[in-house]
Amino acid sequence: MDLLDDISEDENIQEDENLQEDSLGTLGQGHSPGDDLDKSKGPGPGQGPGQDPGPSQDQLDSALRQVIDTFKHRFPGVEEVLHGEQYVRWIAQQVDFHWDSPGESQSQSQESFVISPEQQLIVSTLSHRFPQGLEAPSGQELAPLQRFLHLSSALKTIHAQLTASIHLQAPNVCALVGPEIAARLVAHYGSVRELSCVPSCNLVTFGRNRQGPSQGQGNALGIGKGNGLIYSCDIVQQQHPEFRKQAARMVCAKLVIAARIDANGPGHGPGPAPANADALSGAAGTQLRTQILERLQKVSTPPQLSRVKPLPVPEDKPKKKRAGKRFRKYKQQFQLSHMRQLQNRMEFGRAEHTTMDAYGEEIGMGLARVSGPELSLGPSPGPSPGPRPKMSKAMRKRLESGNTGPVNGSGPESLGPL
Repeated sequence: MDLLDDISEDENIQEDENLQEDSLGTLGQGHSPGDDLDKSKGPGPGQGPGQDPGPSQDQLDSALRQVIDTFKHRFPGVEEVLHGEQYVRWIAQQVDFHWDSPGESQSQSQESFVISPEQQLIVSTLSHRFPQGLEAPSGQELAPLQRFLHLSSALKTIHAQLTASIHLQAPNVCALVGPEIAARLVAHYGSVRELSCVPSCNLVTFGRNRQGPSQGQGNALGIGKGNGLIYSCDIVQQQHPEFRKQAARMVCAKLVIAARIDANGPGHGPGPAPANADALSGAAGTQLRTQILERLQKVSTPPQLSRVKPLPVPEDKPKKKRAGKRFRKYKQQFQLSHMRQLQNRMEFGRAEHTTMDAYGEEIGMGLARVSGPELSLGPSPGPSPGPRPKMSKAMRKRLESGNTGPVNGSGPESLGPL
């Protein structure tokens, strides 16, 4: 049974090597590398049904999971510290597995295997959990390791060639998010025209690692849990963590506009398209990038503090007088008389006495005409306690004299004989 498994694994390794050679050969024949990166999308533009679609990112993630499942018992806990190609390179170093990629230089291999001091400290702390005295890994255990390195090298070669030519295919997208992200997007969706048809909300989640590195299933791209590929854009990373999600959504919205401009440029449509200066030079992408940065600058700027309006200078006026003999007399001039107060009252269960004024209107008298032992409203011998209206001296004398004679020579006798 073990012999059959070894034979089947050797056949898989041979198929992967042939797959890499075919994908590199199609690149040399002028085939678009972006049409060969996604196997699940089926044949892309210019690709026949019988051609090999080439390595994809899904295959690389599947190979990474196989490596983790194979070596997690030998090196427990390391898969939670190192993610993606870091983990695979570290495993290859521990088991003394040397593999030289024909399309990858030594400097590129060293750059892909960089461990931070914090990660080195954690791995060294976990080293006491590694079982000692184990035998060297067999060929069946090294098969997933070799498969991952083959696929990684092929994808890096394709990505390098696509990145070098992406500024000709999508200059505005490249000016907006950079050549690396633009190359991955075009390679995933197959062409610039297909990218322009994708909703911006789908671009936010593109490349997101749903399972997360904490579960040992890290993404081979090295993208953190819950963050898409656009999240690693320089525009997003330059912002404060509080505004990065908003910045990623803004970049995705403008990226679709830039892709539509590039898709309408020459060489992308079904027929000859008119030459557009913005589509060729990438000026539209630069303008969209400037708009995003200006908008983010306004959003991240703290609001200005409103000026506290000072109280006005108090006027040096004399205070209003609210008491005193004079003030009480002044207020008595505007008070209701005692008869007016009685007129505004009514007795319960008794008809109100009314009178007619000179205009024929009926006026209720209330208690002003009620007479009885308990209430006497007749004229009092003393002065009225109510307010006295203001009048001139001549009017007062005229009222006192009973209006019987002339006052101050104003009678008809003063006029002389007619």
